[in-house]
Amino acid sequence: MKDGDVKEASSDFSLGNFQFGMLSVKTVMIWVLGLSLLAGLFVLSRFNYLLFHCFAEFFSIAVAIALFIVVWNAREYINNRTLVFLGIAYLFVGGLDLVHTIAYKGMGVLDPDWGANPATQLWIAARFMESISLCLLPLLSLRRIRPYLTVAIYAALTALVLLAIFFWRIFPDCYIEGIGLTLFKKAGEYAICAVLVVALVLLSRHRQDFDPKVFRFLAAAILLTILGELAFTMYVSVYGYSNLLGHFFKIVSYYMIYLALVRSGLKIPYSLLFRNLAEEHERLEKSRQLFKSAVEYCPVPMLVTGGDDEHVSLMNNAFIRLFGYDQTDIQDIAAWWDKAYPDASYRARVQELWDRENEHVRPEQTAFQGIDVTVACKDGTRKEVFVQSAIVDQTHFIAFLDLTERKKAEQERERLITDLQQALDEIKTLKGILPICSHCKQIRDDQGYWNQVEAFVEKHSDAEFSHSICRECAQKYYPDLDLYEEEEGNW
Repeated sequence: MKDGDVKEASSDFSLGNFQFGMLSVKTVMIWVLGLSLLAGLFVLSRFNYLLFHCFAEFFSIAVAIALFIVVWNAREYINNRTLVFLGIAYLFVGGLDLVHTIAYKGMGVLDPDWGANPATQLWIAARFMESISLCLLPLLSLRRIRPYLTVAIYAALTALVLLAIFFWRIFPDCYIEGIGLTLFKKAGEYAICAVLVVALVLLSRHRQDFDPKVFRFLAAAILLTILGELAFTMYVSVYGYSNLLGHFFKIVSYYMIYLALVRSGLKIPYSLLFRNLAEEHERLEKSRQLFKSAVEYCPVPMLVTGGDDEHVSLMNNAFIRLFGYDQTDIQDIAAWWDKAYPDASYRARVQELWDRENEHVRPEQTAFQGIDVTVACKDGTRKEVFVQSAIVDQTHFIAFLDLTERKKAEQERERLITDLQQALDEIKTLKGILPICSHCKQIRDDQGYWNQVEAFVEKHSDAEFSHSICRECAQKYYPDLDLYEEEEGNW
């Protein structure tokens, strides 16, 4: 390794340490800032508990509203509808928390005779709604959520809670002045904790449906909520330390919800709201690579062009083997025309036929029937090919079928047929049954006339007759001529 390489490696290592150090400093700063804010809220609670309570509750309300705004506006793009469900649920949980804050003892909104009971009732109702929603969250991960119906259901439940507390006054008491929390309030808090434990178990079983970081934040939020509910079972005064500790747990819990959904949804959309979209993009990329490999290794020669200039984006191995050209030789369709059809007049005829065929292809986005052309290869040879094309959007797929050997075979076949036809034309044959007289041996033709045998045969074949006389006929008809004596003497 050279000295320069050593220095460069050392520089990279130092930079890596610096980045790691910056991440550590950032984490420490977040912890320091968080603990400082909690310490400040604690000091504030000692001077004015109502103001502390307002800060704590308004933080959780702001997170709930922000969560709803994010998922509601992005609901058309979210395949995991549980996020939409959770956003709707926290909107109405935040609504009950808002009424709880306004109705808190000492705020002066309600008549002093109401005391701290309505605020406590609203608290327990909001926590039941929150815990049950978190429990349903994993169960709905694979189900289709109807947003407007979900809003209607939560709105109806919220309205029933408010009517039961402020108008019908049938909601069980949760706090009695001078005594503290009622049995219903304490039992309700334990029941909420049990529901949250079930929610945590279900979330763990469905953790594959969530981003790992989001899962950890949600699990932490549920655990902190359980600790907060346990703290809220022990206070006697609504301004006591147990109540204060419960609100601290709630603040941190909602911050975990913020980290899981709002912050992740805004800063890292691919890890949350568009996680499924990113996965779909990954699947699409894999399909594109699979398609590219299929084209490259397809036994049919193919050329793929795209764009207004129809640049060559892909040519497969079969194309290169057939014609000898590669992408350095043919970078766009214009180069293909010049190299494949070097004769200008023939190229013009092919282009005219090609354009006419493509006019019918573009509106319908289908493949045309194809044309037969003669292509000049890189080595100077010529190939007879059948070309077929298809256009999808602005991508042009062109396939070639080598007809060279087939054309040669067809030409050889045509030559053999021609030679055979010539041979057949030179041969006349007699076929079928010939009607011949049993006495004079004349043959009757198709018109019904009787012809001498030699005349009939000469007419229907290329044979010619020379007349002679056999030995038997010579002795029978010309006994005095002794036509065969000389032959017998020679024997």
